[in-house]
Amino acid sequence: MKKVVSIVLAVLLIVLCFAGCKPAEEYVQQPTLKYDTEYPATAFEYNLTMNKKIVPMLNILEGHISKAKDVCDGKYPIEYEIKSVEDDLKLVQDLFEETKRVYPPKDCSDRHSDILTQINRVVNSLEVYLDTLKATTDLSNTAQQQDIIDCAGVMESEFTGLKNMFNIS
Repeated sequence: MKKVVSIVLAVLLIVLCFAGCKPAEEYVQQPTLKYDTEYPATAFEYNLTMNKKIVPMLNILEGHISKAKDVCDGKYPIEYEIKSVEDDLKLVQDLFEETKRVYPPKDCSDRHSDILTQINRVVNSLEVYLDTLKATTDLSNTAQQQDIIDCAGVMESEFTGLKNMFNIS
């Protein structure tokens, strides 16, 4: 009887071992993630990543705010500023796309949404500034100068909003 129980247990053990092994399943392609990583960043990683994206945007805005006055004063050629804004606009749009793919920690989801909204405003203000520069035909015309200065004021507002989100001085 002990021999029969031992054989049954051995057979049962062998069956259980093989039952746990499944044949390799076909690779199932996962849906494309909207983030660059599978898991959210830690709060530290998130802030570090966002600062790396925000600081260049702040520098770009600050430069164009300053150049707007120089353009109006005739100290900087408008065609140089147009080219500079075109290049910087592409860079800011790329940074915006990269920022969308940052997987924020759960407690930063609302903040991430606010940041994306603010960056979108930065993109829009640069686009309007570029359109205004391109539409400028006569810098001696005070209305056209005022349009450029108004754009600089909007960019300054976007600069302040973005800067305050990160307490960057």
